[in-house]
Amino acid sequence: GDGGSTPSGSFTAVQKIGGTDNIEKVIFGQITPDTNITELKIIVTPSGDSSITFTPTFTDGVVDFTPSPTTGLDLKYVDLANDGKISVGDYLEISGCETGTYTVSMVFTETGDLIDDISFTY
Repeated sequence: GDGGSTPSGSFTAVQKIGGTDNIEKVIFGQITPDTNITELKIIVTPSGDSSITFTPTFTDGVVDFTPSPTTGLDLKYVDLANDGKISVGDYLEISGCETGTYTVSMVFTETGDLIDDISFTY
Protein backbone atom coordinates (compact mmCIF):
# COMPACT_ATOMS: atom_id res chain seq x y z
CA GLY A 1 0.00 0.00 0.00
CA ASP A 2 0.95 3.64 0.02
CA GLY A 3 0.89 4.44 3.72
CA GLY A 4 -2.69 5.09 4.74
CA SER A 5 -4.61 5.77 1.55
CA THR A 6 -7.18 3.11 0.72
CA PRO A 7 -6.42 1.29 -2.55
CA SER A 8 -9.03 1.19 -5.29
CA GLY A 9 -10.03 -1.95 -7.11
CA SER A 10 -12.66 -4.58 -7.52
CA PHE A 11 -13.72 -8.16 -7.69
CA THR A 12 -14.52 -9.00 -11.32
CA ALA A 13 -16.36 -12.31 -11.25
CA VAL A 14 -17.60 -15.26 -9.23
CA GLN A 15 -17.39 -18.81 -10.51
CA LYS A 16 -18.88 -21.94 -8.95
CA ILE A 17 -16.36 -24.76 -8.70
CA GLY A 18 -18.65 -27.04 -6.70
CA GLY A 19 -17.30 -30.48 -5.87
CA THR A 20 -17.46 -32.19 -2.51
CA ASP A 21 -16.09 -29.11 -0.72
CA ASN A 22 -18.77 -26.76 -2.15
CA ILE A 23 -16.26 -24.21 -3.48
CA GLU A 24 -16.93 -20.79 -4.95
CA LYS A 25 -14.15 -18.83 -6.70
CA VAL A 26 -14.08 -15.01 -6.32
CA ILE A 27 -11.76 -13.33 -8.83
CA PHE A 28 -9.85 -10.08 -8.26
CA GLY A 29 -9.57 -7.27 -10.79
CA GLN A 30 -6.82 -4.66 -10.72
CA ILE A 31 -6.01 -3.20 -7.29
CA THR A 32 -4.07 0.09 -7.30
CA PRO A 33 -1.64 0.84 -5.87
CA ASP A 34 -0.12 -2.65 -5.59
CA THR A 35 -1.56 -4.28 -2.48
CA ASN A 36 -0.63 -7.46 -0.64
CA ILE A 37 -3.43 -9.81 0.47
CA THR A 38 -2.17 -9.43 4.06
CA GLU A 39 -3.16 -5.73 3.92
CA LEU A 40 -6.81 -6.74 3.60
CA LYS A 41 -9.51 -8.38 5.64
CA ILE A 42 -12.01 -10.46 3.73
CA ILE A 43 -15.54 -10.43 5.14
CA VAL A 44 -18.01 -13.10 4.07
CA THR A 45 -21.67 -12.58 4.95
CA PRO A 46 -24.04 -15.49 4.31
CA SER A 47 -27.70 -14.46 3.86
CA GLY A 48 -29.56 -14.39 7.15
CA ASP A 49 -26.37 -14.94 9.15
CA SER A 50 -23.63 -12.95 10.85
CA SER A 51 -20.53 -11.77 8.99
CA ILE A 52 -17.32 -13.78 9.19
CA THR A 53 -14.06 -11.81 9.10
CA PHE A 54 -11.07 -13.64 7.62
CA THR A 55 -7.75 -12.13 8.68
CA PRO A 56 -4.75 -13.24 6.58
CA THR A 57 -1.30 -14.01 7.94
CA PHE A 58 1.79 -14.82 5.91
CA THR A 59 4.05 -17.52 7.36
CA ASP A 60 6.78 -19.45 5.57
CA GLY A 61 5.54 -18.42 2.12
CA VAL A 62 1.93 -19.42 2.79
CA VAL A 63 -1.10 -17.20 3.37
CA ASP A 64 -3.46 -18.56 6.02
CA PHE A 65 -6.81 -17.05 6.97
CA THR A 66 -8.17 -17.04 10.50
CA PRO A 67 -11.97 -16.74 10.65
CA SER A 68 -13.78 -14.83 13.38
CA PRO A 69 -16.09 -16.21 14.53
CA THR A 70 -15.07 -19.79 13.78
CA THR A 71 -17.17 -21.17 10.97
CA GLY A 72 -17.55 -24.06 8.54
CA LEU A 73 -16.30 -21.81 5.72
CA ASP A 74 -12.65 -21.85 4.69
CA LEU A 75 -10.79 -19.30 2.60
CA LYS A 76 -7.77 -19.78 0.35
CA TYR A 77 -5.92 -17.14 -1.71
CA VAL A 78 -4.38 -18.10 -5.06
CA ASP A 79 -1.60 -15.74 -6.22
CA LEU A 80 -1.16 -16.62 -9.89
CA ALA A 81 1.98 -14.48 -10.36
CA ASN A 82 3.37 -15.69 -7.02
CA ASP A 83 4.63 -12.15 -6.35
CA GLY A 84 2.84 -11.42 -3.08
CA LYS A 85 0.67 -8.71 -4.66
CA ILE A 86 -2.96 -8.97 -5.75
CA SER A 87 -3.01 -9.10 -9.57
CA VAL A 88 -5.81 -9.31 -12.12
CA GLY A 89 -7.02 -12.92 -12.13
CA ASP A 90 -5.81 -13.83 -8.63
CA TYR A 91 -8.68 -15.35 -6.70
CA LEU A 92 -10.15 -16.49 -3.42
CA GLU A 93 -11.61 -19.97 -2.99
CA ILE A 94 -14.40 -20.11 -0.44
CA SER A 95 -15.13 -23.69 0.57
CA GLY A 96 -17.93 -25.03 2.73
CA CYS A 97 -20.67 -23.01 1.02
CA GLU A 98 -24.25 -24.03 1.62
CA THR A 99 -27.34 -23.07 -0.36
CA GLY A 100 -27.91 -19.34 -0.10
CA THR A 101 -26.62 -15.91 -1.01
CA TYR A 102 -23.21 -14.67 0.10
CA THR A 103 -21.59 -11.23 0.02
CA VAL A 104 -17.78 -11.08 -0.05
CA SER A 105 -16.15 -7.77 0.92
CA MET A 106 -12.51 -6.69 0.84
CA VAL A 107 -11.57 -4.11 3.47
CA PHE A 108 -8.25 -2.27 3.69
CA THR A 109 -7.06 -3.09 7.22
CA GLU A 110 -5.12 0.13 7.81
CA THR A 111 -8.09 2.46 7.25
CA GLY A 112 -11.03 0.08 7.70
CA ASP A 113 -12.43 1.27 4.35
CA LEU A 114 -14.34 -0.97 1.97
CA ILE A 115 -12.58 -1.46 -1.37
CA ASP A 116 -15.27 -3.55 -3.07
CA ASP A 117 -17.80 -6.29 -2.52
CA ILE A 118 -19.52 -8.88 -4.66
CA SER A 119 -22.46 -11.22 -4.08
CA PHE A 120 -23.20 -14.70 -5.32
CA THR A 121 -25.82 -17.40 -4.82
CA TYR A 122 -24.64 -20.92 -4.17
